[in-house]
Amino acid sequence: MKPLSEEVIKKQQERDKKRIERRKNDLGKILSIPEGRRFYWELLTKAGVFRTSFTGTSTTYFNEGKREIGLQLLAELMEVKPEAFTQMQREYKSLQKEENKEV
Repeated sequence: MKPLSEEVIKKQQERDKKRIERRKNDLGKILSIPEGRRFYWELLTKAGVFRTSFTGTSTTYFNEGKREIGLQLLAELMEVKPEAFTQMQREYKSLQKEENKEV
């Protein structure tokens, strides 16, 4: 197999850089609206980022897999818009209070 030329490598790197920038922009827009932050918070919660994954059985491995995805999402959030995390926490607490009043 022939090695890739510098030109091909450079084009791939530029394409990758554009893809990463597009993803960051997309995430920034998602986190700029309450609905997007609420949805993202639910993803992090379902992934188990805020709880232990240990069960004492082989289920732990499954939980750790989910949690790893959640941690990757959290890392992306912290890279793109770290202030959104504390905002999401405040909004979640506020939503919990509202929902508890309804009960």
